[in-house]
Amino acid sequence: TLPGEAEAVREIDARYRDYARAVDRALADPSRGTRAEGYFRELLPRFTRLKESVARVARMNQRNMEEADRRARAMARTSALATVGLGALALALALWLAWRLPKALVRPLDRLADAARAVGDGDLDVVVPSAGVTELDPLTEAFQKMVARLKAYRQSSLGELLAAKDLANATVRCLLDP
Repeated sequence: TLPGEAEAVREIDARYRDYARAVDRALADPSRGTRAEGYFRELLPRFTRLKESVARVARMNQRNMEEADRRARAMARTSALATVGLGALALALALWLAWRLPKALVRPLDRLADAARAVGDGDLDVVVPSAGVTELDPLTEAFQKMVARLKAYRQSSLGELLAAKDLANATVRCLLDP
């Protein structure tokens, strides 16, 4: 209930009971002339006061409903703006992640591809730094191990090749020397 509404309802109830008693008295009066006179003198003023009391409660409730409607509309507007704002923020975050995440993965892969090209060109001194991406670290480590093994193989093959060259040179000198 609204502030003052309970008192207004009690007033309506009291005025209605007063009006109903006055109607009963007017109907109990047998003379027609007195009835018409009693209506304008007794009933109409009571009815008018009762009607004003009812109208006052109706206005009170109407104002309350209008205020509740204004508050509900303001809350709906605020909620809609908050929803749009959060949606825009979520969209901006999704776009940023869509732009940033591939770069975070592609950069380390580009470095690894560049290193693989360098190794293919014969540069075994290439070093690939850690990708900084947990999922790519095993790949980087495996690449580094591969380069180290290739380097060791090349060095051992070079030593064997040089030894074979020296042996061939010595053999050729022995054949030429009688």
